[in-house]
Amino acid sequence: MPVCPQCRSRVFVPCIAANDNVPHAGPLFVASDDQLRCIQAQHTLAVWTKGLGVSRYRVLHRLADLIFGFEGDIYWRAGVIFARPDTLIDDVFGSEPSCSWPGALMRMAECPPKQRPQDRVLPRLRLVHLAKQIVARGGKASQATDTPLPPRA
Repeated sequence: MPVCPQCRSRVFVPCIAANDNVPHAGPLFVASDDQLRCIQAQHTLAVWTKGLGVSRYRVLHRLADLIFGFEGDIYWRAGVIFARPDTLIDDVFGSEPSCSWPGALMRMAECPPKQRPQDRVLPRLRLVHLAKQIVARGGKASQATDTPLPPRA
């Protein structure tokens, strides 16, 4: 198995570049599991999420606004269209009212993770990476969300 030049982990595909300031033209592609298994990719996404400047409760709403508001096509690496059902955020993040996972991710911005992300969090990281790509293409990350918060139980 090859070694990633960025994080020195053993992965099949090198990690996502930490500096992706240049928006690319063409279709959006969903990050592969091997790209997201990298410690540096997880830390980069944590820094980006923290940089949104919203609370952990609003992170999921911001992700939903960006992903569902994107008008272009999103593809898997194999060329299959990435489906965006109405329940995508709930299916991936569950219905956890405390939103502890986005809070834990934002804490990783200040204290980088020491181990690679577990397979069960890869779909969550994939959506964060997708939102990051949308913002890099000109999506609005700083606008106020129109999505109401769910009632507290």
